[in-house]
Amino acid sequence: MKKGIFTLVTFLSYVSARAADIATTDYFLSGDMSKEANPLVSVLGFNWEQLLLSNAVISVFLIFIPLYFYWKGHSKRLSIGHESTLEFASVCIYNTKMEPSKFLSSFLLGWPIWPVPKDFYQSIRLLGFALPWGVAAGSMMAVFAWWATWAWSWEIYNEIRASIAIGPYSLVEVSIGYLTFIIASFYFFKSEAKRANKPLQENSGKSAVPQP
Repeated sequence: MKKGIFTLVTFLSYVSARAADIATTDYFLSGDMSKEANPLVSVLGFNWEQLLLSNAVISVFLIFIPLYFYWKGHSKRLSIGHESTLEFASVCIYNTKMEPSKFLSSFLLGWPIWPVPKDFYQSIRLLGFALPWGVAAGSMMAVFAWWATWAWSWEIYNEIRASIAIGPYSLVEVSIGYLTFIIASFYFFKSEAKRANKPLQENSGKSAVPQP
């Protein structure tokens, strides 16, 4: 799939999922914010308008701007060879070859906090590629949770959510979103590795400038 088409599909999927989550939340809350588990509401005391505004700001800075960087940005041109997708991923983000186990532990448990990425440009592009899908998946699970809990009264689902939780906060939706983010991240690395192996003019869509 071409980058432009993928970017459009990603944008529409994210916006649709967030709209569905917001509409469903509004429907079931009916003005009673005490039912909302979002920490912005339950901890910081945001009202409905403040919650919508915060979601818009977060979407712009964490989703739309990085997604634009992915769309218009360039793939990494490597000066270090790579033999596998994981090896490329470590060079792409950390500018060095890492053992697969070390990279996976660093990326799955610490990125983007520790170890700090060495290539922030490609890290932003990765964020724009993968995070919208993770948030969209988590949002759709939140929609399902509202209906299963408040409309259908599925006790089994309530038990599952209660068993995978930290205090009052269920981790089911977050876990699904994180898993989707990880899958999308490795698809990013795989597709970017293919582009990195193409000639410069094919990767950029422009003719290479002859070197003297």
